[in-house]
Amino acid sequence: MLQSMTGYGRATGTYSTISIVVELKAVNSKSIEINPRTPSIYNEKEHELRKRITARLERGTITLTIQRQDTGNTATAINLDALSNYMNTLAPLAQEYQQDQSQLMVQLLRLPDVMQSSNTAVSEEELQLLFQLLDQAIEQLINFRKQEGASLAKDLTNSVDNIAAKLEEVALLAPKRNEKIREQLLKKANEWIEAAKLDTNRFEQELIYYMERLDINEEIVRLRNHILYFNQQILDTNALAKGKTLNFISQEMGREINTIGSKSNDSEMQKLVVKMKDELEKIKEQTMNAV
Repeated sequence: MLQSMTGYGRATGTYSTISIVVELKAVNSKSIEINPRTPSIYNEKEHELRKRITARLERGTITLTIQRQDTGNTATAINLDALSNYMNTLAPLAQEYQQDQSQLMVQLLRLPDVMQSSNTAVSEEELQLLFQLLDQAIEQLINFRKQEGASLAKDLTNSVDNIAAKLEEVALLAPKRNEKIREQLLKKANEWIEAAKLDTNRFEQELIYYMERLDINEEIVRLRNHILYFNQQILDTNALAKGKTLNFISQEMGREINTIGSKSNDSEMQKLVVKMKDELEKIKEQTMNAV
């Protein structure tokens, strides 16, 4: 099933006096990139958190946010190093911009890692809850991606079907276009032959060569095959990294469409080519959001 790269998942839980909220947000990216925003008490577990995410999610910039609140009577202490660093950075700025510094210390105490719990150990039960909530958030995000992916697949199928329809119109126009070009060339050729007494046999050979260069049958066949393969990939439930594959196929489709356009030498056919290119641009934009 096709999945979108964008998604959201959230899970909450409690253990004893500790409440935990885990959020995952995913947006487009060529590869997978994880940006963790977690309490310092979980710093040692960041590798495991990343590992669990990459094991189930493909591609996308993923922001992991974890909120932890302990409502118990645990003692807290001031992290003097963190407080000093904040003070050295913010106090001069407050003075430079003539800001009221009377509340500066209150604001500093609210900044991350300034106030620390005296109990920095994480129990095994809390860790199990954290990993369980992460798995739940990942599952929610995957379901979100699948829902978005279903809509994305519908749009992609619609666009590629429009290209297929325009291609068949091109195929119907091709014989008429060939005959039209042939008649124009023969008319002009007769004028040249009479005026310059050209070698008729030689000219016919050149004419055949020219007509072969304008032939688009091979491009039509290849584009049909690309369209078929594109639709197969959308329906294939076992294919991985579909976004990259679909984007690659769309590039191949673009080459054939461009060649048809350069060979068309016909206004009606050019209009169809423009419409195919328009649908192809939609496909390229959409595949950039597919996992």
